[in-house]
Amino acid sequence: MGETSDLNDPRVVGEVLSETGFDPEDFINRIGEHLVRTNSRPALKNPGKRGAFGAPTFFVDGEMFFGQDRLVFVAEALSA
Repeated sequence: MGETSDLNDPRVVGEVLSETGFDPEDFINRIGEHLVRTNSRPALKNPGKRGAFGAPTFFVDGEMFFGQDRLVFVAEALSA
């Protein structure tokens, strides 16, 4: 991701997901699920309350990961 990418382009998102070890089709299907949409709304309203100070910021079980170079740690936390 070190370069500028249009993350509004589904092809770009698919490439990024594939490069980071995710199944793009499965990921896109899951983000549309009611439970995911419902649970993500509070987190998206005010990420600063949780300590986020920039993008990309990820939280896994309350632990914050900041920066694209931390995606490997996000993946490890998700698989634990």
